[in-house]
Amino acid sequence: MNRPLRMRTDPDEVRARILEVAEGHFRRIGYNKTSVADIASELSMSTANIYRFFPSRDAIKESICGKALNEGS
Repeated sequence: MNRPLRMRTDPDEVRARILEVAEGHFRRIGYNKTSVADIASELSMSTANIYRFFPSRDAIKESICGKALNEGS
């Protein structure tokens, strides 16, 4: 049986995409109303896959804030 080839995605690219989607959700509906499931759903991922890259929603928030601080300096 031939199985379709899966293209591997660079983990840094996945993290960047997670942060991009999360930041959009945080801005639109607020941090408190955004769940990891919301982020995962928009990315067509499971929540478990998000947790492979970030241990918590707070870790996602901290990464977004750190990125914003680094861009401002």
